[in-house]
Amino acid sequence: MKKRNFFFNDGIFLKNSIGIEIGIFKGHFAERVINRISPKMYYMIDPWKYVKGWDKYKYKNRKLLGQEDMDWMYEDICKRFDKPNVKIYRDYSQNVVNEFKDLYFDFVYVDGHHSYESVLQDLTLYYPKVKVGGILAGDDWIIKGQDRVKRAVIDFSKEINLKFKVKENQYWFQKI
Repeated sequence: MKKRNFFFNDGIFLKNSIGIEIGIFKGHFAERVINRISPKMYYMIDPWKYVKGWDKYKYKNRKLLGQEDMDWMYEDICKRFDKPNVKIYRDYSQNVVNEFKDLYFDFVYVDGHHSYESVLQDLTLYYPKVKVGGILAGDDWIIKGQDRVKRAVIDFSKEINLKFKVKENQYWFQKI
C-alpha cells in the first residue's frame, strides 16, 4: 500500500471535491489525488526553485543539478497536468493565498518548505480557506528525527483549539 493512500481509502479526501496542494516537486502525490478522487478543481503551488542538495534527486531519470533542471521539470509537470480541472501556480504559497476566497477548499495539503516557520505560515494562511467540515492536512510529521513540522502543527492546533490526527507520517485537522 502506498504511503498516503489512506486519504483516499478512508474518505478523508472526497471525490469531486476542491483541493489544493502546497509543494508539488515531482507531482507524484498530485497525480494520485487527481487519479483517485477526480477533484472538481485541483490547485498546485510550487516555486520549482533549485535548492542546494537536490542533486540527490532525479526526475524522469535526469539528475536535478540546478535551476535549469527545475525549469525543465516545471514545464513537464505543466504538460502532465494540462487538464481543465487543474491550475498550477509557480510561486510561493504566501504569494497566492489571496487568490482564493475563505471557505473555498474541501481540503488543503501542505508539503512545501518544512521549516517550523513555513509550515506554521501555510497552516495559518490556508486554514481560513478550508470549508467547515473540510480537511487541512500535511506531510512529514517527523523528518529524519527532526520535529519542526510536528512542533508547528502542535502550536497551530493550540492556536485554533482543534485536535489533529497523525497516521503514516501525515497529519490532518477537520475544520468544525
